[in-house]
Amino acid sequence: MTQSLDLQLIPMQLIPATPVEETRGEAELIMTASSVKNLVVHPGEPTEMVIQLENRGTRNFRWNAQIQSNFPPEWCEIINNNTLLRPGERVSAALLFQVPENFFEQDFLPRIPLRLDYDARINIYGSDLPEEEPESSEEVAGEIEAEPLTESEIEPEEPEAIAGEIEAEPTIEPEASETIEGEIVGGELEEIPPGMEAVDSPDTELFTLVQFANFQVFIRPQSLYRDFVPRIFGEIDFLGRFLKIFEQAFEPDVLTLNALWAYLDPLLAPESLLPFLAHWVGWPIQPNLSLDQQRPLIRNAIALYRWRGTRRGLRFALHLATGLPLVESASEDEQPIGIYESFSRGLVLGDTYLGQDATLGGGRPYHFTVRLRPPDGYELDQTLIQVVIDQEKPAFCTYDLVIES
Repeated sequence: MTQSLDLQLIPMQLIPATPVEETRGEAELIMTASSVKNLVVHPGEPTEMVIQLENRGTRNFRWNAQIQSNFPPEWCEIINNNTLLRPGERVSAALLFQVPENFFEQDFLPRIPLRLDYDARINIYGSDLPEEEPESSEEVAGEIEAEPLTESEIEPEEPEAIAGEIEAEPTIEPEASETIEGEIVGGELEEIPPGMEAVDSPDTELFTLVQFANFQVFIRPQSLYRDFVPRIFGEIDFLGRFLKIFEQAFEPDVLTLNALWAYLDPLLAPESLLPFLAHWVGWPIQPNLSLDQQRPLIRNAIALYRWRGTRRGLRFALHLATGLPLVESASEDEQPIGIYESFSRGLVLGDTYLGQDATLGGGRPYHFTVRLRPPDGYELDQTLIQVVIDQEKPAFCTYDLVIES
C-alpha cells in the first residue's frame, strides 16, 4: 500500500507582493495566486508559516519535517515536529522565522550585494507503523501495543501488490523525473543551490521521503510610507524598499513633531531643554536644586508668580520643593507645612493694656513662623527650604523656621 499524504503551506500573513519573472526579463513584485506559498519576513518581527498534513492512507504514520535552504539555520525553527498521524487525521506544525533586527545595518563584504531572496524546501519524511493485532479473538478494551512480526508470520505478497509501498530502508531522494504521490506545493521541485543547510534533519535509517514543497523567503524592510501611495503602487516591492530610504531619513523628525508636546512639558523634556523652558517663564535655574526638584517648580512657575507673597503661595512652593503633602485643614497645627502669622498692633497709647495685648520688648512686626512636620525618617534640606522662603516671602517680612523631628 502506498502512503497518501497531503501537504499544504499557509503563511500567517496577508498575501504580500512576491517576485515573478516578467516577459522582458526584469524581476518585479506583483500579487499572484502563487505568492500564497511564499513568505515575506521583516527583520526583527517573528513570522510564521503553518504546515498542514493530512493522512489519506489507512495506516498510522510517523512523520518528521526537514528544512533545506540557503539562509542561516538559526532564522527558522520547526514547532510541533515529529508526531504521529493516524488515518484521516490532520495535524498542523509551524515554521517560525525570526530574522535579526539589524539585518540591513550589519557590515557586508564590499562588491557583494546583499541577498534578500532565499530558496527553501520542506521535506516530509515518514514511516508507516505496523498494524496492531489483538491478543485474542475477543475485542480488548484499551490500548494494545503492536508487537513486531516474525519472519514466519509474514506472508509473501505478489510484486505487483507491493510496488507502490514505501520501503523502510533508506532511499535516495527522488530526481525531478521521479513521481511522488500526493500534491507538490509550489510546483515542480527545482535543484537546491549549493550551500543550502538542513534544519532538524530526521533519522534517515527510520524515515523515508514521502512529500516535499518548495517556497521562497523574501527579506524586506517594513515601510510605513507604503500606506500613503495608491494601493496598486503599494503592491510593488521595489517601491516599498525605495520609500524606506526616505522613511529612515524623515521618520525621526516626524516622530519628534508628533511628540513635540512632551518637549514643552518640564516634567518630560530633556535636561538640555530645561534652561530654555525656565527662561521662557522667567524662572531662575538654581544649582543647589536637583533635576527632579526643578522640574515641578518650572512647570508651576506661573502659579507661583500669581500667589507670591501670600500664605498659599509659600505653602505651595514648599510643597513642590520638599515633597511634603498639602492637607486641606483649617488648623495650622494639623498641616505638614504650618505657617503662623503675628497680627499684633504693637504699643498704641490709649488702646493698649500691658499684660493683655502688648508686651514691652517683645514681638516683631511683619514676622511669621514656618513649622514643618515631616514623617519619621524623611530628610529635609534646610538650606533649600530657606532659599524657597526667601524667594516667596515679601521682602520686608522676617521669619523663623522650625523643623520638627
